[in-house]
Amino acid sequence: MNADPRYCSRELRSQNYLSLNDEMQPIFQRKTRGEWMAILDKFDVPFAPINDFSDLVNDPHAIQSGIFPVQPGVPSLGIACPIRFDGQRPTEVSPAPRLGEHTSRVLGELGLPDAEQERLRRAGVIA
Repeated sequence: MNADPRYCSRELRSQNYLSLNDEMQPIFQRKTRGEWMAILDKFDVPFAPINDFSDLVNDPHAIQSGIFPVQPGVPSLGIACPIRFDGQRPTEVSPAPRLGEHTSRVLGELGLPDAEQERLRRAGVIA
């Protein structure tokens, strides 16, 4: 890159982010992501690729860690609990809860009476 004064410091690069991006985009398009990763790695430049979902579920580390378990008879991909206790991850995999699915139970455990929960639900405060 030339000695453009707009980019000679971190602060200026941040201030001129959009124009810097416009200049860098055609350069980055000249090589594949893998080629750029190899180049940046060779010169010890910190980087991280931007992954899409396919990259994520096919990542060797993600596969090895079992974070995306396959469940027989379940059409969608689940995400395992990332927390391990004594080296073991809880085995139950379930989809994310629907909006409001646990609201009543949680508020009930906190001591909020059913009538108050219903008033808040009618007012649109809770789901």
